Amino acid sequence: MQTRDTVNNVLNNVLKNVPFKNLIKTILFRPGEQERAVLTGALRGLRFRFNLRQSTQQWRGVHERLFQRWLSEYVEPGSTCLDIGASDGYYTVLMANLAGPKGAVYAFEPSSQLCERIAYHVDLNGRKHDLAPVTVYDQFVGSETQQSDLLSVTVDSVVHNAPIGRVDAIKIDVDGAEADVLRGASRTLERFHPHLFVEVHSRDLLAEVQHIASRYGYALRLQNAAPYEHRPIELNAFLFSEGRGNRAIELCR
Repeated sequence: MQTRDTVNNVLNNVLKNVPFKNLIKTILFRPGEQERAVLTGALRGLRFRFNLRQSTQQWRGVHERLFQRWLSEYVEPGSTCLDIGASDGYYTVLMANLAGPKGAVYAFEPSSQLCERIAYHVDLNGRKHDLAPVTVYDQFVGSETQQSDLLSVTVDSVVHNAPIGRVDAIKIDVDGAEADVLRGASRTLERFHPHLFVEVHSRDLLAEVQHIASRYGYALRLQNAAPYEHRPIELNAFLFSEGRGNRAIELCR
């Protein structure tokens, strides 16, 4: 483990030059997707399809290490988790692995193509790991449910209709609509006080999310993305709780 972490640190320092990094990827990796096991971190040993010419951080296990550590600390066997903005299921699978067969994971991603990838990755890893059952919703999550076509749902409506009897952790990464997701989760936050992890991309959104969460007793702290992740926008930061709702305590920077 120590050797692999050392290699990752060297790669992170050496490959800061983007053109050079892309050249190395072209030399080392064939084009297209490859099925690989994650090398390090909380997802070590879990398998996904990666395009290694585009990015190697998820494969190496160094992508969003802060979030990996947060999930590892707060998702326990039997936990119920909501992955809102699940993308291809990278963290959905981690949640399911940590929660185990007695837990449950609900993943939301308004893209049929990405939902298929989530299902593929869950099935792939379920062959060798005792994962929690995963339910995938091909829907937006917002502040209100659109009854006409159900293209949009709220956290509260899903929790009520499923029904879901407990919620232990919620991750929200929906590219600007994070405050709307929280507004549509008021009853869930009040009832279950789940652990919260929210990604934000603007200072206005940061303030808005903190204000909404504070109504339910959350003390959220800010952590910027790691410099080596080369985020293309001015602000890419994480808000997260160390406690649950009105029992939350601030987590140091």
